[in-house]
Amino acid sequence: MPYKFPDALRPLLAEQTIVGTDLEAVMQRVADATRAGYSHFVEGTVERTKIAKLIAKFQARYPGLIRNRKHAYRLAKAGEQRTKFIALYPRNGDCRWWLLTDLPDQAEPWAEVAKARPSVLNYELRRHTRPGAAEPAWTWALTRTAKDKLSDYLVWHVRHPSKAGAARLAAFIESTRFWPGFAGIRADRRQLAKLTTADWKRHHRHSEPPPQWPPLRYARRIRTR
Repeated sequence: MPYKFPDALRPLLAEQTIVGTDLEAVMQRVADATRAGYSHFVEGTVERTKIAKLIAKFQARYPGLIRNRKHAYRLAKAGEQRTKFIALYPRNGDCRWWLLTDLPDQAEPWAEVAKARPSVLNYELRRHTRPGAAEPAWTWALTRTAKDKLSDYLVWHVRHPSKAGAARLAAFIESTRFWPGFAGIRADRRQLAKLTTADWKRHHRHSEPPPQWPPLRYARRIRTR
């Protein structure tokens, strides 16, 4: 759940400088920027006590960060660089941040969104084609490393049953109901559920039903703060 936003950061915020406390909302803002043509990015983590200094540095380098979306639109029409800064300010731990642009310069080690993929926690931004859709769209999904580790975790617990293991397996499956509900994440979760069920049926008696996965809600539009 979102929590009180730090007042000290408020003077630095603008439509092109976004800092949020809700993970799913911040992930939406990054995806929105990519869909709007911000094709390159740099990302990193910074201590919460240092996020204001980082923002001030970027705003000094890219004055458009203190302006609004209309100004960014005019820059795009004129063929000039647009930039956008987005950060997650968590309840605990370091901030995760992204600086995005449509025209990379030499000041930052820019990477293409389509190749390097912005990431946060176990998730990365990628193109995903929904059933019935003509073209892929930007969405968040599990990183390949995270998906492989989770697959191994589930299979191991299915094949090595124990009372404690069953409890851990049930707790993990229940926890997935709180994952961000983006299309790519939902698709990855369905694949993990199918893997678990199929392996369960191969290694357990018919009288032992496989664990049931709770529904995962669809991502909804959330205010950044």
